Amino acid sequence: MHFSVQTLVEKVAYENGWEVAVSEPRPIEGVSDALSYRSSRHAGRLTLGEAEGGLLIALSNATTQGRLLEAFPGHAAGGRLRLPYAPPAIAEHLPLLAGVFRTAAELEFEHQSDYLSTADGARTTERAAEVAQRVGQDIFRAGLFELWGGACAVTGLSQAPLLRASHAKPWADATDEERLDPYNGFLLAPHLDALFDAGLVSFADDGAILFSPQLAPDTLDILALVPALHLRLPPSPRHLPYLAYHRNHVFKKP
Repeated sequence: MHFSVQTLVEKVAYENGWEVAVSEPRPIEGVSDALSYRSSRHAGRLTLGEAEGGLLIALSNATTQGRLLEAFPGHAAGGRLRLPYAPPAIAEHLPLLAGVFRTAAELEFEHQSDYLSTADGARTTERAAEVAQRVGQDIFRAGLFELWGGACAVTGLSQAPLLRASHAKPWADATDEERLDPYNGFLLAPHLDALFDAGLVSFADDGAILFSPQLAPDTLDILALVPALHLRLPPSPRHLPYLAYHRNHVFKKP
C-alpha cells in the first residue's frame, strides 16, 4: 500500500474509533500490506489490506464481523468486506471507509457492552450467570489472541485449540471490566495455564517466570520448566497491577 494511502487510512481509522495502529498486523489470506488497528474502548481488532482491486476488511470477532457484513450487504465478499480501492482517487472512497470504520467500532463496543449489561442482570439466575461468564470468557480470549498474536505468551505454541485464556486476577475476584481486560492475564499452553491458575507459577514484573516452592521438583523436570522461561514480550504497565495481585493473592508461597 502506498505510503500516502496508508497515511489517509490511518487518519480515518483514528477519527472513527480505531486509534491504535498495531505494529504486527494479523495476515489475511490473499491480502498484501495488511494494516491492523485496535481501540482502548473495546477488545476488537480491525485488519485491512489490498486484494484484487479492492480493500478487504476483517474484524477479529466473528460475531461483529457478521453484523458488519449485514450493515454493508453490497460490499460483502466471501465472509469479508470488500471496498472499492483506486489509489489515484482514494479520496472518493474515504467517506465509505470512514462509515465502515465507525460502524465496526460501534459494533465492537456494543458487543462488549452487551456482555457487561448481561453480567449486571445475571445476578438473578444461575443460568443467566453461566451465559454471561461464557460470553465474557469469549471476549477475554479474543483480546488475548490479539495481544499475543495467537500464540502462547511463554512458549509460542500457536495451535489455537490448545491455548487457554488465563486470568491473573481470578474471575471471581475481578470486576466486570477487569474480567474483559486482556492485560488481566495471558494466553498460555495448557500446562502453564493449569500451573498459573493453581498459583504454582507466576511472573515477575520483568516477565521472568516464578516457581512456587510447593511445585514438586519432579514436576519441573517432567514439564521441562526451567528458570530461563519468561514471557515472550515484556509486560506492559497495564499488566503490572494484575501481576502484583496474582503474586500476592494466588501464587502459593512456602
